[in-house]
Amino acid sequence: MKKVFSVLFFSFLFFSLRSQDLHFSQAINTPVFTNPAFTGLYDGEVRVGLIYRDQWQSISGFRTFGAATDLRIIGAQRGNRFFWSGIGLYVLTDQGGGGLLNTTKVGASLGLHFSASDNTLISLGFQAGNTQRSVNFSDLTFSTQSTGNGFDPGIQSLEPPQGFTNISYLEYNAGINLRQVIQNDQFAFNIGGSVFRFNNPTESFYSDFEGKEISERQFGFNGLLGFEISPTENFDIIPFFMYRQQDMYSQILGMLIFQIHIQNFILAPGSAYRHEDAVIPYMGFYYRNAKLGISYDINISELSTASNMQGGPEISLSYTANLEDFGINTRRSGIRQVPCPKW
Repeated sequence: MKKVFSVLFFSFLFFSLRSQDLHFSQAINTPVFTNPAFTGLYDGEVRVGLIYRDQWQSISGFRTFGAATDLRIIGAQRGNRFFWSGIGLYVLTDQGGGGLLNTTKVGASLGLHFSASDNTLISLGFQAGNTQRSVNFSDLTFSTQSTGNGFDPGIQSLEPPQGFTNISYLEYNAGINLRQVIQNDQFAFNIGGSVFRFNNPTESFYSDFEGKEISERQFGFNGLLGFEISPTENFDIIPFFMYRQQDMYSQILGMLIFQIHIQNFILAPGSAYRHEDAVIPYMGFYYRNAKLGISYDINISELSTASNMQGGPEISLSYTANLEDFGINTRRSGIRQVPCPKW
């Protein structure tokens, strides 16, 4: 019974949610995945980040893993104006329905950052990557296998009809972000947006009767607004909002984090809410240049009964460093003076 329910659940996700892209609740801890303009936008020269998400496993859900690294390069200064760029690599993997649907994304990022003034920073970003997806039709149950009293997996399903078990396509993403610092770094905000797969690639395991692939609209948009409020040197308030739109699907995420500084250690409790989907408690532990984030999705959507409100855990880990820490001499030309996000 559980297997049948899992197959039905996966079929629902595959056919009705297939246009939604991979996403994380800790969007604030996955900057390169959230907006390409965040490539190279941090206090340091090298950054490495990992994140793992385990969603809806009580009903054969999804396991998602992401890894990204970016490097700040080509810094320049003219008067009190600064410019630098960043390059990076990323990989995303997702396994859905206990391995029925698998996705792998690999790509490269480029970020360009300009200081319009001492407190204003404009960032542009671009990504190019390849996506591969595969589906195991042999483990799915279709209406053609119905006997009237149940499903007989021994009956040939005739799937996929004129379709594919593996697909691959190129995708291109772009983003922009404006950062403004006010009142001697006591208040700052970031506002930006990004478009994903603006080349609108074809993504479908099916074709029409003439053998042409059935196109799925893949163009997506992210909008974000984040604040940094520092009433004291040892306490920060970080509100973060993000809106996602892809075809007919939309998502609103709000997050609030408190950063409590204790010498070289930062304790960061907080919570998030994804509209009509999940309540997400969060706890962050930051030590020097290392950050650990732990959150858990408490499902409140229509699937809450089947999932027992168990959305799933998410864990992120990141580390930033300077090349000089590894004995590599660099010429930064004062780049560190440019205000960067505290998260």
